[in-house]
Amino acid sequence: MSTSSTWHVGCRVCDWRGAPGLYPHGCPICLERGEVQAVVVEPPRQPNPNPRTGTGRGIWNRWGNWLPAVPAEHRRSLGEGDSPLLRVDWLSEVTGCAEVYLKMEATNPTAAHKDRFHAVSTAVAASLGMRGVFSSSTGNHGLSMTAYARLHGLESVVISNPRMPALLQRAIRFAGGVPFMVDSEVGAAIAADLVATGEWLPASTLWPMPIGSPYGAEGYKTIAWEIAEELATPPAWILIPTAGADLLTGIWLGYEDLARMGTIEHLPRLCACQPAGAAPLVQTLRSGKTTIERLDHAYSIALSIADPITGQIAMDALAATDGDAVAVSDAEILAMGELLARHGLLVEPSSAASVASLSHLAERHPEMRDRPVVCIITSSALKWLDDYGAAAAGAGIPVDTLDDAWGVIDARS
Repeated sequence: MSTSSTWHVGCRVCDWRGAPGLYPHGCPICLERGEVQAVVVEPPRQPNPNPRTGTGRGIWNRWGNWLPAVPAEHRRSLGEGDSPLLRVDWLSEVTGCAEVYLKMEATNPTAAHKDRFHAVSTAVAASLGMRGVFSSSTGNHGLSMTAYARLHGLESVVISNPRMPALLQRAIRFAGGVPFMVDSEVGAAIAADLVATGEWLPASTLWPMPIGSPYGAEGYKTIAWEIAEELATPPAWILIPTAGADLLTGIWLGYEDLARMGTIEHLPRLCACQPAGAAPLVQTLRSGKTTIERLDHAYSIALSIADPITGQIAMDALAATDGDAVAVSDAEILAMGELLARHGLLVEPSSAASVASLSHLAERHPEMRDRPVVCIITSSALKWLDDYGAAAAGAGIPVDTLDDAWGVIDARS
């Protein structure tokens, strides 16, 4: 593993600074004091206030000078990024907000926002000479990691949630990864052993300490930079499906980069959107506590954001942006997903949570109704149709004659 680099990581709490490497439990200095604090990549010091540095496809081509300075041979892409920012006027009628935009991350190569994360995390793993990468995943994370690992010739191990859809299990194996279907105790043991070798880079949170990858979060910065390009001023709010909080953290840090360079005058306010049955961040804010505690039981149909704990750095992101957090019921999530589908927008339940949270947030912050708001759509419903139950259970309709076909068509009119 290389220890010399032109870029560094650090801790915002104790000001520790170190070379890129393995930090599975966060800042090593804080850990010695019994504290768990996230490691983040130190911000770019580019003189150019515009982060866009290229014109090709993929975030390395578009934003390479503002991303971790890995060698050029590791800046590989599958064409991720540049997802549409879609204005949806009918949602204004539903939510009472004048301008509602959806950032459609399902257009990424593996149909999820995770591709931005892994375009960076696997590049770092390759530059550090790692044998492979691993993650704990409900589906999107593991598939994306496997695809990008293969791009770099790395091995990929996915510690899979037992509820991971069979389609995603098959896709991970098809792409060359190894999805282990294990309980949490065995999964934690596998993760610990892989870290102990020094040859495997963790691409996700390690339990019981909720510390995510500092490298993957850098890929999520590009979402902030793209939104800043498309909207003349920062939106009033950005609503973000939130579990471990890597996505929330990355968007926050991306806007901080823009503010530091003087490109924007203020940060948008960020809202963490969580399911009511798995809302550790929401519970922490409502209780007035400062430390996020792990829930004894967490469940939601929105599996991608059904974690029992959120990374502590999420509190910093919300404090820095004067943000908020909203919990929505599974019934609201499914209803919004079905409503979006009726308008041609096929989103996973976790994505529907961000849109379902919009009305609740506007009730608490009515001033936002007259300003642009953005909801992050993280992935496609096509990978998560079973979660929609009977609403998505219908298969092909067999017909034997032309009259039969017209009978079906007319019955649906």
